[in-house]
Amino acid sequence: MKSILERYIVRAKTYKAVFSSPEGQKVLEFLAEEAGQFRTSYVPGDPQGTAFNEGKRHMFNHILGIIQQDEKLLRQAVQSEQERLQMQLALTGE
Repeated sequence: MKSILERYIVRAKTYKAVFSSPEGQKVLEFLAEEAGQFRTSYVPGDPQGTAFNEGKRHMFNHILGIIQQDEKLLRQAVQSEQERLQMQLALTGE
């Protein structure tokens, strides 16, 4: 079974592969526009509308964050997690 971080690395690689293509770059442009990335999410007098717009912006920023992750750092985090789990198992005697 893969750890959470290992699954995250697979996800990041997949996102990077998709969004690094010319078509993927175009989709990112469309998503940025739809998410309101370059305008305010605030809707005067409408907290629900503001929250909805901010949710769209958040998802776009989430995608950007994933594709900008440094794979080397993620792999180091996976290794640290595995070492921590091994140490925990050794201490509990399992």
